[in-house]
Amino acid sequence: SMLLIVTMSKRKQRNGFFLFMQEMQRELINSGRRVSMAEMPLLASPRWNSMSEADKAAYSLRAKQEKAGGSMPGKMDCTGQLLSERRDKTFDLLERRRLEQDTLVLSLTPGKDVVLEKLYLIDIQSLCEVRDNEESRFLPCELAVVEYSISAGISGSYHCFIDPGPIPTGYRYLAKQKSEESHQIPVDDFELAEHNYQKILHNLETFVKPNSLGECPPVFVKRALAEKVEWCLKWLSYKAGVEGKLTKVYEAEGLIMALSSHLNVSAGGGSAKMDFFEAQHLLETTIYDYENCCSWHEERDCKFCSLGTVSVYSYVLSDCLCEKYGVALTRNHLPSRPHHPSGLQLATHVPSRSFSCQSARPLPPCGRGRGRGYMGKLQQPD
Repeated sequence: SMLLIVTMSKRKQRNGFFLFMQEMQRELINSGRRVSMAEMPLLASPRWNSMSEADKAAYSLRAKQEKAGGSMPGKMDCTGQLLSERRDKTFDLLERRRLEQDTLVLSLTPGKDVVLEKLYLIDIQSLCEVRDNEESRFLPCELAVVEYSISAGISGSYHCFIDPGPIPTGYRYLAKQKSEESHQIPVDDFELAEHNYQKILHNLETFVKPNSLGECPPVFVKRALAEKVEWCLKWLSYKAGVEGKLTKVYEAEGLIMALSSHLNVSAGGGSAKMDFFEAQHLLETTIYDYENCCSWHEERDCKFCSLGTVSVYSYVLSDCLCEKYGVALTRNHLPSRPHHPSGLQLATHVPSRSFSCQSARPLPPCGRGRGRGYMGKLQQPD
């Protein structure tokens, strides 16, 4: 909910025009324009007056239904949210993540054929986080997705830079600071930034291969970044002017846990299940930093690259699961290491008490990663 500056009685304002102003305010804020509720009557009146009586009546009916429902009809808190509709957001989020995890476990291909299943790992970089009361907004500037399976490793990738639009007033310094400390993407006039949001969304949804019903499979990202990715995908759909099909953003930690649990079931339940914190620890590895970054970040020796991040996710999955599933490692599973006896980079994870990954082994110094992304294009590995 956005902060509403209200000068009249809250109960009186809760009419059809008030609901229309709220919707229009959200649209303006999502497009990067900071507008208070006190400014909305002047902005919304022309559009409201041009609407048909039937459209106005729909808003008026909603207002009457809201006033009639709930134990405290019309009563709002300081953010403009009805008291009767207040919920514990943290509890709701945890409950949703739990249901997503259950859905993921049930949806996996039975038995060892799960190694053929296509998985999509995503990352989105943002110039900075913008806070509106208790809500977070972001300014997406880079996106990458890889297609991965346990059997084949990385089989393709999509990567592009995004024009984030105007930076909200008061956030330019924060955006520049984050750029200098992390991804180094310019906050203004970046020549590689794509302005055609419809093109970005079309390429993204085409890459993740929707099913016959037009539904896209879930994409996976670390829990700490899930909220940002969800918001940015909705923002991209809004900027493209179409309803996005990519709506399922699941936790990468949950994916590792699900594949571990699935493996245990297939093997007769002989080993203990991995917990969330063990999966989180695996994804925090730094052994694959700078691997498979895009050419732009490669030139700047910068590891904060979306393509590099999703590649790390796939390397962790390969390192943890391929040997357990009896899949031979290839250069599509792990980055090339010509000086190492195996020719591949194996992580030096500390084996947990309940889930043992590849054993740690010393590695000689080596050069940069093998992969090079081509911005805005669908990639096929060697």
